[in-house]
Order: sequence, then structure tokens, then C-alpha cells
Amino acid sequence: MATLPSLNGLRAFEAAARHLSFTLAANELNVTQTAISHQIRRLEEQLGIRLFERRNRGLALTREAQGYLPSVRAAFEDAHPGIEVRITTSAHLVDFRREQVDMAVRYGRGNWPGLRAHWLMAEDIFPVCSPALLNAAKPLRRPEDLAHHTLLHAT
Repeated sequence: MATLPSLNGLRAFEAAARHLSFTLAANELNVTQTAISHQIRRLEEQLGIRLFERRNRGLALTREAQGYLPSVRAAFEDAHPGIEVRITTSAHLVDFRREQVDMAVRYGRGNWPGLRAHWLMAEDIFPVCSPALLNAAKPLRRPEDLAHHTLLHAT
């Protein structure tokens, strides 16, 4: 199954291609030039093509990039060019009254007063452990035995 290219990589590519500069793309996207360079390199690895030729006086698009760029631009412009999409991840709950956010994806049952929620997907969560704990001084045989061990939590 093919994976989709990184959205950050595509955004970095489009900005760098427009400016023919990683530095100007970084300024536009509020990241470092190094971050743009890493995102471009990862995108090139994902796509299996080189996108830029590094030259003495800056960057040039490769022939493959020249063919790829129109579809990337079209995807970002699409049917609603006036809508800017920013994707961030955070554990904090968005306050829609105070923050300039229109939509958020939250983990939970959807019981948030004053908000409209739509179910996206289910998730299976279960404990895992090293096989060595099965025969340790305080072995894991039943769920109650977890109380005697340090748990790592994913958020």
C-alpha cells in the first residue's frame, strides 16, 4: 500500500519552489531553514525523486519537480483557495472562544458541552509488557498485577 507524502514536506516543497530558496520558504512557514531542508529531503525519499538542484546562486527545480509542482499547487489551492489549513498536534483542549481555531480532533466520547462532535474512529488500547515480567518477582498474571509495576502512558 502506497503512503501519502508528508503534508509538511509538500508545503515546504511548494514554498521553496515558489521562492527558489529554502531560507525564504522557512521565513514564510515560520520554521528554520534546516527544517525546510529536512522536510524536502524526507519528501524526496518518499517520492523517490530529486526535487531541487543545489547551485552556486541558489536552487533550481529538477525536471521531475517541474512536472510535480502543478499538482501540488492545485491540491493546496483546490476548491477553496481562501481557506488556510494548519495542522498542529497538542494535548491541550482548544478553546474555540479564545483561540483562532475552527476545527479540532479530540480523543474521547464526544461529550463536550457547546460543541458539535462527529465520531471518527475506534481505538483498541491494551497493556503490553516484556516477557521477562511474566516470571519476575511480582509476575503479571491478572490485570490487578499491573498495580505493582510502573506504567508508561501514551498521550
